[in-house]
Amino acid sequence: MQQNSLFSKRIFPACVVLMGLIVVLVYQDYGIAWDERVQHKYGGFVLDYFLSGGTVQDAVDYKNLFLYGGMFDMLIVAAGRTFPGGEFEIRHLINGLSSILGVIGTYKLTQYLFNARAATLAAILLFIEPFYFGNSFFNPKDIPFAVGYVWTIYYLLKSVPELPALSWRTGLKLGVALGLTLAIRIGAIALIGYIGLALGIALVLPQLWQREHTASFGTRLRQVSIAGLWIAVPAYLLMLAFWPYAQQAPLQNPLFSILEFSNFSYLDVNLLIAGQIHHTNWVPWFYLPVYFLVKTSIPLLGLSLLGLVLLTWQILKGKQLLRGLQLGLLLTAMGLLPFYTIVSQATVYDTMRHFIFELPLMAMFAGFALDCAWQWLAAQKFSPLAKTVSVCVLLAVVIGGQLYALVSLHPYQYVYYNAFVGGVPGADGDYEMEYWASSYKEGVEIAVEFLKERDGAAFADNTYVVATGFAFHSAAYYLPDNMTVGAPEQADVAISFTRWNKHEEYAGTTIAEIRRQGVLLAVVKDLP
Repeated sequence: MQQNSLFSKRIFPACVVLMGLIVVLVYQDYGIAWDERVQHKYGGFVLDYFLSGGTVQDAVDYKNLFLYGGMFDMLIVAAGRTFPGGEFEIRHLINGLSSILGVIGTYKLTQYLFNARAATLAAILLFIEPFYFGNSFFNPKDIPFAVGYVWTIYYLLKSVPELPALSWRTGLKLGVALGLTLAIRIGAIALIGYIGLALGIALVLPQLWQREHTASFGTRLRQVSIAGLWIAVPAYLLMLAFWPYAQQAPLQNPLFSILEFSNFSYLDVNLLIAGQIHHTNWVPWFYLPVYFLVKTSIPLLGLSLLGLVLLTWQILKGKQLLRGLQLGLLLTAMGLLPFYTIVSQATVYDTMRHFIFELPLMAMFAGFALDCAWQWLAAQKFSPLAKTVSVCVLLAVVIGGQLYALVSLHPYQYVYYNAFVGGVPGADGDYEMEYWASSYKEGVEIAVEFLKERDGAAFADNTYVVATGFAFHSAAYYLPDNMTVGAPEQADVAISFTRWNKHEEYAGTTIAEIRRQGVLLAVVKDLP
């Protein structure tokens, strides 16, 4: 108890403060992801829709983004209009801080299932996971969705012991978490299935709760129905509240979005995996499993698997039926969507970013396994000093690689690959690298410095054209007033990432190469 109090009241809060400080210190280093501009525009349309009382209808049919709830983008745009500072700098700050809500959700879930030390370890493992950290600043779809997902799972598991008679407080919290997640992405509809599964089991298998007196089926049916209402009503209302398209036809349009969400048939993008090019209209079944295997850090992969084995063994040994039900719900929440994606050949691209929501749950199992290892070391007949050193070595081995990746890849941590493919250098050429075009910020800084040095005092009086390709929004925001984006034949300099070998389309002298861990991510060229 004393140990749990130390971690819950001192160590974890200190970790959260440190995480927040890190976000505040580095958020301005991150460039604009290539689709952030349209996300930001959509958020503005959603905000205008509500401010106008629904008369401004741009959000109802804007690109494919009308298929998404607009809560997160709308709140970011509102903050940008309220507080001073660059609109995308504020966007990246809020995005980064929101990722910490996912860390806190992971802590709460792990603490509920295990203890505060395991929860603190899980939170740290998630925060320093390179793919999670790197996406945290400019991914307004997958990071907020992951946050909502882990909080919904947390309240779902907390509701299990109360079933079938769920208190209104627990039901309301679960409904709010679900509704806010649906207001980000309709893919959260899967969470409704998990909740329905729990309610259904409570209805037909009351013996799992091992209570002295079991209510009749009719009573249980009434209790489960009331519980469903406590969850469904706030969830549905919150989803509609932030989604203009859904408000136009509250039943039909969300259903249409679900169908479209699983298969963006109009999208045709080249996909690189294991050195082979595929297309989004035919994604090989192994695309998602392989990217999970090579982009998730080995400690998180290994420890999460070990934690799953240890928890399963504990449950079977102790015949803990409700805990077994909670584990079953967890595994369903982790496995069903990836399984459906694979067997249905649903559209998936940009490595595993659509499944970032898996990482908090993996971190939960990993934190539990790491805590078990800590307990095992503490139980050995070592001197106190030897035990302390052993624990420190264990933690250093587990987190050392991730910390190195965070520093050496900054601010492109999301391109991380693990040792299964030789790290980032080994993955170069065989797997996707800098697909967000976030390197254009650094490219603009290099191009401006080059032109200033080349032209001297004349720089301020000249005008320049920069070629950037289709990801022009990622560069245009950072250009000074005398520089604009234009066609290559009119351009003075070119900035390009290396995805699809776009950098080879520009004939010119290379000014600089943007590299991390020796791997080329983008180039800046002086055009003839």
